[in-house]
Amino acid sequence: MNRKAWKRIALVLLLLLGSLLSACTTNPSETSDQEVLTESAYLAEARESTADEVGGEIPLFFTNNTATSLYEVKRTYDFSGRETADIVETILYDLNHVEILTEEDMAELEDLTISSIIPSGVYSSHQIRSEESGEVLEMHLTNLYYDMTPNERLVLRAGLSRTFFTSGVIDELEFWAPIQGEESGGETMVSSSSENDKLIINQYSRDFYTDEAQVTLYFANADGTALVPETRTLTLGMTDLLPLAVVRALIDGPQTEGLTSVIPEGTMIEEVFMKDGVCYVDLSAEFQKNHIGGELKENLTIYSIVNSLQSVDGVRYVQFLIEGKRVEYYKSYTRLDTFLTSNMDIVEQAE
Repeated sequence: MNRKAWKRIALVLLLLLGSLLSACTTNPSETSDQEVLTESAYLAEARESTADEVGGEIPLFFTNNTATSLYEVKRTYDFSGRETADIVETILYDLNHVEILTEEDMAELEDLTISSIIPSGVYSSHQIRSEESGEVLEMHLTNLYYDMTPNERLVLRAGLSRTFFTSGVIDELEFWAPIQGEESGGETMVSSSSENDKLIINQYSRDFYTDEAQVTLYFANADGTALVPETRTLTLGMTDLLPLAVVRALIDGPQTEGLTSVIPEGTMIEEVFMKDGVCYVDLSAEFQKNHIGGELKENLTIYSIVNSLQSVDGVRYVQFLIEGKRVEYYKSYTRLDTFLTSNMDIVEQAE
């Protein structure tokens, strides 16, 4: 067994010992939900599933086109006998090429628009150096780093860290960028992370950053005879699902004068989630009970939601639930026991 393998075993033993000591001194009732899954626990769990040396099943991370989420795709590697530099090169190549994703991968990702966590033109080169703390991967970036959004910087750091730390070849990551305002070619370290950095496992905390997404919402016109589109920019945290934010915005009502919400008063969101391209919208009983009924009014309400959700990337169909149960009809006319798609016939035509 080589020195690297012994060091990883020692690290796992130290983490386990630290966890036992912490369990003896911490009151479980004082532990927050976010602290339950620590970086050490994630690494220990992930490394149990890898090969004895380096390789096995390694998670690769990608993001969406607004860099508001991380998506995990697992790949099995055989790195037996390969040098660390070669392993890092292989992983970086795969992270930088979305085209490696298979049809099965895309199906699991619900056919979302997937992007590399390394934006085009940002990566310059990399270097590996050995320290007493372990192997350090220096990521050297271009001036385009300074044009990256906070979201893009976070998914870059989080995705690279989680991938390399669970691979077993890298212990620390450093991100270097050119010094602004200097032409000497000097660099400065703009960020770093290590195996014990809890940010990497808790990157979904809404406290880290927000981003914006543009959607099309549909509200009723002044006389309640048709739907009218309203372009809206929604502010999202990394934990916010865009379809959920859309339904919330519809309940809150329009920002355009002369338009009205057609969501019944008292409607509460039970859950909004995506599965296999279907957006499931689970609403409280008031959504059905408090509606006035009538074919036109029912269609305005239902397709206000359906048309709005289908402006979200990846939503192919919408399925309504009332307090977790599928119902046959909304009131008397509009069927809800099937997957629904947009109805543009009910949208007011621009003059």
